[in-house]
Amino acid sequence: MSKPLDFAGDIIRNDYRKRRKKVYAFALGLFLVWYITALPSQLFNDSTSTVLLDRNGELLGARIADDGQWRFQESDSVPYRFAACLVEFEDRNFYGHF
Repeated sequence: MSKPLDFAGDIIRNDYRKRRKKVYAFALGLFLVWYITALPSQLFNDSTSTVLLDRNGELLGARIADDGQWRFQESDSVPYRFAACLVEFEDRNFYGHF
């Protein structure tokens, strides 16, 4: 004989699964809202140092930032000598790690 169908149990299990999925979705949504709003829009508001260059790129003068630190504006590239210095100082096998 075949086993009798238990429709009530299936309905309860399906309802429980749907409710559990809703709770997980709500918790995930709540976490995402918290994650997005937890950090301020601008993490750092540090002033930068002033650098005065001539038309050929030669340094004419420089002033430190308001808090007494040398802090330069971001650049798109890193000077070759600086990169070479970092690689030499930090790790001579830097390029071999790939």
